[in-house]
Amino acid sequence: MSLLDSITAFGTGTYTVTRRQRGVFVDGNYTQGAATTLQIQGVVQPAREIQRVTAGRDMREREQNQTVDDVQIIHTSSEIFTRTKTLDPDIIDIDGVDWYVIRVEKWVMSGIVFWMGVITREMEGGAA
Repeated sequence: MSLLDSITAFGTGTYTVTRRQRGVFVDGNYTQGAATTLQIQGVVQPAREIQRVTAGRDMREREQNQTVDDVQIIHTSSEIFTRTKTLDPDIIDIDGVDWYVIRVEKWVMSGIVFWMGVITREMEGGAA
């Protein structure tokens, strides 16, 4: 079984990715860039014991609210993007929740290319 077969066989779903061109500021207001959507298959897993990722449930107190970031990993055969000079970070819809791609690594194993992405969402007060 190839690695891509494993992503398909153990996949946790097909996800909608929203990819936007970088927006611009007009009179101090941010205007989002044009968006495209695509479907990807992937395997989503908790980001546990990954030293290059900040722990997922660190709460921050602000005047507005308490917030935390939840962090997960996605493996996919489709290229995904973090923020670049021309793109905002990809947004992956997982069960109706927007997850933002904050890190991507391209992996090549036995000539097969896939991407491992670190994705995050902000939550209020630590509630799922």
